[in-house]
Amino acid sequence: MKEKPDTKDIIRSVVRTFKLLDIISKNGKIGVTELSKLSDIPKTTVVRILNTLKEINVVAQDSVTKQYYLWLPIYEMGRRVLDNFNIYESIRPFVKKFVLRENVDALVGVLDNAHVMYVDKYESESIYSIVVDIGTRIPLLAAASGISILAYQTPEYRRKIFENSREFWLDPNKEPTFDYFEDVMTETRENGYFIDKGYHKPGVCAVGVPIFNLDKEVKHSITFPQFISEIDPNELKLFANRAKHLSYFLYEEIEKEYTAQTSRETRL
Repeated sequence: MKEKPDTKDIIRSVVRTFKLLDIISKNGKIGVTELSKLSDIPKTTVVRILNTLKEINVVAQDSVTKQYYLWLPIYEMGRRVLDNFNIYESIRPFVKKFVLRENVDALVGVLDNAHVMYVDKYESESIYSIVVDIGTRIPLLAAASGISILAYQTPEYRRKIFENSREFWLDPNKEPTFDYFEDVMTETRENGYFIDKGYHKPGVCAVGVPIFNLDKEVKHSITFPQFISEIDPNELKLFANRAKHLSYFLYEEIEKEYTAQTSRETRL
């Protein structure tokens, strides 16, 4: 279940705007009076929101009926969301190939407020396996999967997460000051990976790398947990570098797939 944001952080006009967009999307074309009734928003407010949306071409108005309907930017945003889902699907074979070659399991995590949630899992043929269920949520500060996402968020976001959940900081040997935390974030970006040396789960180390989207933002990560007893510390760092190269390779594949999709759509 997602955490509810503080009400002080919610802009009510934005909530109302998306409520109107949702109603319009379900009705095709609709007038102000019906929008006001269905949304329980005063007509004067509905009109102001619609005028704003018209100004940025998110909705259009029928010149005859005066009803409103969604316009192309909404369609384009939706297509981009779907493209991203399709593109992430396209990289699965490469992750699976890496997992089988390295003989190590992999977990795909997604940013979920102050947590990382595991949404996909790849199992190797190793006789040793670390059991983690899909849907498991872990504080961002407590695992390699979270750190490798958090390092690429804005400084403001990182500070908020740190201040609200510093008790989950995974390194018990270091005082959790924000300056030290930011040094770790910088080091993670420079290395292209983060190594959990067994702090989150005793006896288990993990390498986390980011998955960059088309805008070079990071909302997902791939984590490779391994038993400390089964890997040499030097080999762990070598593995981390190979995982980093996988991360870069996946971004290149995402770009290629998006370019190919765009090219196919242009020809249609």
